[in-house]
Amino acid sequence: MSDQTVSLSELNDSIKTLLEGTFDFPLWVTAEIAEMKEAANGHCYLDLLEKAEKSGKDLARARATIWRNTYPLLKAYFEETTGQVLGNGLKVMLLVEVRFHSLYGYSLNVVDINPSFTLGEMALQREKILKELEEEGVLELNKQLDFPLLPQRIAVISSEGAAGYEDFLNELTNNAWHYHFQVKLFPAVMQGEKTESSVVAALDNIFAQIDDFDVVVIIRGGGAKLDLSAFDNKIIAENVAQFPLPVLVGIGHTKDQTVLDIVSYQSLKTPTAVADFLIQRFREQDENLQELQENLQVAVNEILMTEQQHLQEFYFTFKSGVGFRIQQEKSRLSQFQNNIREQSLHLVAMEVQQLDYLPEKVKLLIHTVFNQKERLLENYFDTLKRSTHLTMEQQKQQLDNLSEKVKILQPENLLKRGYHLITDDSGKIIKGIEQIAIDDTVQIYFTKGTVKTKVIDKQISGDDLVHSND
Repeated sequence: MSDQTVSLSELNDSIKTLLEGTFDFPLWVTAEIAEMKEAANGHCYLDLLEKAEKSGKDLARARATIWRNTYPLLKAYFEETTGQVLGNGLKVMLLVEVRFHSLYGYSLNVVDINPSFTLGEMALQREKILKELEEEGVLELNKQLDFPLLPQRIAVISSEGAAGYEDFLNELTNNAWHYHFQVKLFPAVMQGEKTESSVVAALDNIFAQIDDFDVVVIIRGGGAKLDLSAFDNKIIAENVAQFPLPVLVGIGHTKDQTVLDIVSYQSLKTPTAVADFLIQRFREQDENLQELQENLQVAVNEILMTEQQHLQEFYFTFKSGVGFRIQQEKSRLSQFQNNIREQSLHLVAMEVQQLDYLPEKVKLLIHTVFNQKERLLENYFDTLKRSTHLTMEQQKQQLDNLSEKVKILQPENLLKRGYHLITDDSGKIIKGIEQIAIDDTVQIYFTKGTVKTKVIDKQISGDDLVHSND
């Protein structure tokens, strides 16, 4: 163990001398901006990060500063060249000076930036996303959809109140041909970190009402054409590519295409250009209809002229043929009249001959009919005789049965069988106990005599009557 002892400041001074002596000139460094803060004093503070390409694990981190006398120039230069806002998540190439401060430690001073590196990284990332979409088989799906002939019902994804959306509406509403469009806005954030979730949520809302729309339009407002990296997003691209309605994109830029531009059905430069595209679809159909109308008019005129010529030819042919046909028909009519006269004479002769035989035929017919009726009458009398005899036998049998029943039901026979006949004082037959009252005198007829008795009690329940003899 060395006996040499140094203070912390001496150690830091040594490190500073070593670092700044080793890196006494600026170096180009590539890294990702993990965090970027603009201070009120005009300085910009960066947290730089390097990650492993495959695992994404953090490999290195360093603080960097862009001083206020340099920051505005570097920022404007970068954004003008790349069309992107200098901010979190970008991969950058920075020209830095290595510094070590005794109090704040190791840091980097940024003196320049290379926008071409960032453009290359963005292009590589874009190509990677496109390759993945192609491998998934979704890259061309939206382009393969059938575009509606008249895209009248339009779902728009845009920032609410954005100038681009207002331009889009104005272009559609005030078109020179007065075509009518139905537009519904689905508000979304169109720049920054919330773009992905906001646009995807808007697409989900449209999908829930998909039968109400013909086409989807994604447009971005005017102003500086920065922060387009949000539209090189794989999640947005997958949703647009697989959306069941054609998606038109107009996000207001003229440089490199974003992934969203590539996967959409049609990409146009501006929101106004998207509106013009929709109007032209109507115009194309309008022109097609007009052309069809003109072609139809020409065809109808040609047909009318041809038919008029045919009709005129037919008229002359008919006129010349009618006279000949009339002569033919006159000749046939004359021959027909002669034939009718001859046939009529022949028929009359035959009918006269038939009339000569008519009396004999009538006589024979009357004799035949008389014989048939006579046989029918004889059969009828035989049938009636048998039926009468049978009916009389049946009636006699019924009378015998009734006579037997009457004998059985005669009062003396009923009395012999143990039944009794009860009458009141007037001789009226009593059929039920309800006709008898207490103290009534009744007569009971038996087979060999009668009994006269007075009712002293009765029971409706059906028990025997209690009585006494006079």
